[in-house]
Formats: sequence, C-alpha cells, structure tokens
Amino acid sequence: MVFIYHRLFRPRIYDYEAIPRAFRRILYKLKSRFAPSINVRKEPKEPTMITAHPGPKMKNLLNDLELSSQDYLNTQVFVQHEKSFGNYFVDVDDNTFLDFYTNIGSLPLGYNHPKLLEFSKTDEYCLSFINRLDMNRYYPLELENLVHNTIDRITPKKMSMAIFTCGCGSSANELAIKIAMLKKAKSHLLGNTNDVRNVRQFDLNNLSKENGLQVLSFSHGFHGRIGGTLSLTRSKPIQKLGIAQFDWPMAPFPLLKHPFKNNKDFNAQEVAKCLEKTEEILKNNSNICAMIVEPIQAEGGDHWGTPEYFRELRILATKYNVTFIVDEVQTGMSTGRYWAHELWDLPTPPDMVTFAKKFQVSGLFISKETIPEKMSTEFCGDSCFDLFRLNNLSKIIDVVENQKLFKESDVVCENFKTQFRKQTEDSDLFSSIRGKGSFLSFNLKTTQERDSFIRFSRSHGVFVGGCGDNTVRLRPTLLAEDKHYNYLMNVIREYPRSKI
Repeated sequence: MVFIYHRLFRPRIYDYEAIPRAFRRILYKLKSRFAPSINVRKEPKEPTMITAHPGPKMKNLLNDLELSSQDYLNTQVFVQHEKSFGNYFVDVDDNTFLDFYTNIGSLPLGYNHPKLLEFSKTDEYCLSFINRLDMNRYYPLELENLVHNTIDRITPKKMSMAIFTCGCGSSANELAIKIAMLKKAKSHLLGNTNDVRNVRQFDLNNLSKENGLQVLSFSHGFHGRIGGTLSLTRSKPIQKLGIAQFDWPMAPFPLLKHPFKNNKDFNAQEVAKCLEKTEEILKNNSNICAMIVEPIQAEGGDHWGTPEYFRELRILATKYNVTFIVDEVQTGMSTGRYWAHELWDLPTPPDMVTFAKKFQVSGLFISKETIPEKMSTEFCGDSCFDLFRLNNLSKIIDVVENQKLFKESDVVCENFKTQFRKQTEDSDLFSSIRGKGSFLSFNLKTTQERDSFIRFSRSHGVFVGGCGDNTVRLRPTLLAEDKHYNYLMNVIREYPRSKI
C-alpha cells in the first residue's frame, strides 16, 4: 500500500504530515519493524575508509540539503549514530572515523556509551524526555535530588548557586552579562547602602539612565553569536558582518609561545604589555560593568594564558569594581578537571563561571556576593533547560568519577605531546603542541597548510577540526587511550611524506 501511494502521488520525502493517517500507521509499523536498533557492544579496532571523504552518498545528500537548508555549507559529515560507538562514528558512506573532534568537544563519553543507553530505557529518562516543563512554575519533584546528584558535585570552589539556560553556551554568557549589568545598575542607584530592594523595583526613569553599561572582552575571544554575546566575540570578522552590535571595548589577549617553560621571557613581556593596556581601558571607562574571558580561547586559535596573567586580571576586576566572568563553555570538563580556571590559583574566585557542551546543559555558577538574594530571577530563563539532559549529566559524572577519567586523560595527553615533539622536532610543518586532558592543539605554518592537513587526516579516517588562523584542534573523548592517539600520530607522520 505504501509503495502504491508513493507511486501514485510521489510526495516529497520530508512531507510526512501530508501522508494520510492510514498510510502513516503502516509506515510507523514498518519503521519499528525494520529500522536498525543500537546494539553496539565494542569499538571498532581502527578507522576504515570505504570511500573517499566526502563519499558519493554524502555528496548526494549535500545536494539535497542545499535545496532545503541555508546551513548546508557548514555540513562536514552525515553520521549514522546507530552504528557509532565510543571514540568512533560511522558516516553515511559507511566510513568509520576515529573522532578527535566529538561535536566540538560535546561528547565526554563518546557515542552510545552503555551506561547512557541503559539509562535511556528507563521510565525516569522517558518521563524527563517527553514532558517539556516550565521550571519556574511547574517544578518537578525529582529535580532537587537530580541537582544534588549533578550540580552539587561539580560546583566550582566558592560558587553558591547555579542558574540554567536553554542549552547553548551563548545563552549562558548572555545571562551572565545581564546579571552583571543589573548588579552595576543597582550599585549606581544605591551606592554602598544596604538597601535590599530588587533592582526591578526601582523607578524606570532611573534605570533607563543605565543604558550605557559596557562589557570588556578580549581579542580573538568567542562568546557566542546572539545579541550581546556577538558584540563580545572577536574571533572572526565575518560573524559580525551586517549585524548591529554594541560598541564595547576590547583588550588584547596575550599570544604566547609554547612550551611556556622555554619561552618565559617573551611570554612575560607579552603578558605585561596586555595587562597594561587592559588597566588603561578600565581606568578610563567607568561604564564597564564586567569583563569576560576564556581560560583557553578555543575558536580564536586555542590561545592559552598563563596563571599569572589570569590572577592579575582578577585583581584588576576587583580594583575597578568589575564583575569577573570566566567562560568555561568549551574548557569545562576538558583540561583534566571540571574547571580550567582552578589551575590559576586565583586570590579571589570568579564572580560567575559559564558552562555548556560536555555538561549537556548550559548555565552559570555565581558567587553569593555577586547577586543579592532578593534579586528577581524571572529574567534568567530558569525554565529553559531540558531535564533529560541533566539526567544524562548525572550518569556522565558517575562514569567520569568511577573510572577516574580526568587522571587518565591527563596521562594520555602528556604521552601524546611527548611523542609529537619527538616525531616533529626536525619538521618545520608542525609546531606549538599544547594542551591538557582532552583539550589539545598544534599549529601548521599557514591556513592553507592547516586546511590541507585536516583534509588529509579525514581522508585517512581521523576526524579533526580547525580554529584560528592555522591551528588544528583536538577534542577527543575522555575515554581516548594511547592506541587512539597512535592513529593520529601515524597521520601526522605520514602527512609530510604525502607532499613529496
């Protein structure tokens, strides 16, 4: 019957609602009967390339996607998730890739981890998945225990509260700058008094005078592409073209040489120069309510700052009464610990820490001193996050802690860096290997050379990504082992030979 219907009426494949209900029932039964189920029990032994990348099926799908989506130009692969497992994914042409990019570092346990698959079959998971809740007004009974099993276990030191947003890092950063603005507006209106009124209870005419508040960000940084966060993003000019922005200040971020221990003098001078310029901006602009900084500037090129640099930034923020926001959207759960900023040994903790990606949910942690208890949270968007993703996080934390994955990721990271330096010491193609845990990168000489290496790597079944001008970024899972890095090392070893 389905065959006859399609032959007679030839509906568009994705126009499912146009199919009569009787035919839809038959389609559903056929799908339930014959659709592949996820039943993978172990990883592939190695990458396997059946076709070139992109393969013929992918090219056909890209042509179809071009007719229906504006975003087809960003598509790099079509994944068959039911065939993917652990550190490997299978594309539409049945090529098996070792994934060192993991959806820009969003899969701490890789694909289809058994603990998550097992949990997905429970009533608890299904109920959290099918019921879209307004968390402000319809507070689920199980949420208190769930928060205790997740957020309480990962809260950064001296942070007192978590606020959730809709799932992306941009929304977390957007909320952080809104809170910083409201805090600054209240301090402008009340001075240092102990008035406990909610800032939204003030006269609107007075609040309207606070429209000139600004947020300081840093060169090469990336904090999102919505509203205020786009004004903070400095990584690619094309992201801003044609879009109105706030005229907010930018301070230079130090571009340091690696390894740090071999470049102490140069790096110290670069840090001092950037700190001097940052203080000059803060001193001459009393409307700055916050500064936002990434521990590692991921999109901008995996730029690292030294702990001394970030400690001085924190001191400057305190000195000029500016909220200090650390954007850990990409670095969270990635540097051999939950929070990269805890490597800095700060004299005072951040005022806010934003998160997303590996944590499955997004939001921010905030210190008690930053937001008064009586400040309204109605503007925060606490109703936006997905309960099932918080459930996922609870299982991810269990696996990470039970298997001591942070410690393991640190060990294999250091092994890879040592091997990389040994293999490339006589090559002028590769340089600046850097990283901790599952957050690594290295440079090639030019953008064209970097892009050529990415194509070569993917053609050999190892999926890596790029960032900045000439950087290859690696975002493996926390389960990646020496054997996985060895495949990547083979590609690095073979690349110069391919150019002869």
